Amino acid sequence: LEGDGRDGSTADATITFQKAAQSITFGISPSNFTTGSSPLTMTGSSSSGLTVNYASSEPSVASVNGSMLSFNSNGSAVITASQPGDENYSAATDVTATVIVTQASGSSFESLFPGQNETSDSDHDGIPALAEYGLGGNSSGSDHELLPYLEPGSRLSLVAVVRTNDQRLSNHVQVSTNIAAGWSGASLTGTPHTNQAGVSAGFQRRIYTIDASANPETFMRLRFTLQPTNTP
Repeated sequence: LEGDGRDGSTADATITFQKAAQSITFGISPSNFTTGSSPLTMTGSSSSGLTVNYASSEPSVASVNGSMLSFNSNGSAVITASQPGDENYSAATDVTATVIVTQASGSSFESLFPGQNETSDSDHDGIPALAEYGLGGNSSGSDHELLPYLEPGSRLSLVAVVRTNDQRLSNHVQVSTNIAAGWSGASLTGTPHTNQAGVSAGFQRRIYTIDASANPETFMRLRFTLQPTNTP
């Protein structure tokens, strides 16, 4: 300004904005589960209202899909809840919870299929006895409705409800691009499906997925293996 005795000088001021802190509330109780139990919806929350992320230290024991926690095999796993923050909030301190998964008790192949071996087909439905046992069927009628099915999508995905309450029983999907040459492709153990509705205790719906875009003639088959009773 002129004519008022001021020299026209100016001054600067700096204002610093700091991100707000946030915290996570998270826990799993009870912490003990059995294999094949229905997936748990985790309900952790952040004080900021931002979405909480989850991760498992042992996906083979307890796996995470979004906020769903599935129980796959014996052991323990540490589940970590985190929130990385955004333009307004700093990252929250991680919070952990430990889950313990034990094998669910269940009947044996020998008790449900007495006098039969793994390849028996006493009901003549074309499904071997061990596959019927692994899929939750029986030897007194057709079990075709229990067979694996393909799930639509951009990748080749096989879905099956499989038995998880027998520690001696394992399953995997074999892959081949030439059946005449054998099943020398990938071997898939599968992961828990996001849909477990209607699945009985001691079983789990699993999905086995491969990228078959490079070869449209790709085949998949589900195979069950039973360890002998005298195996430690």
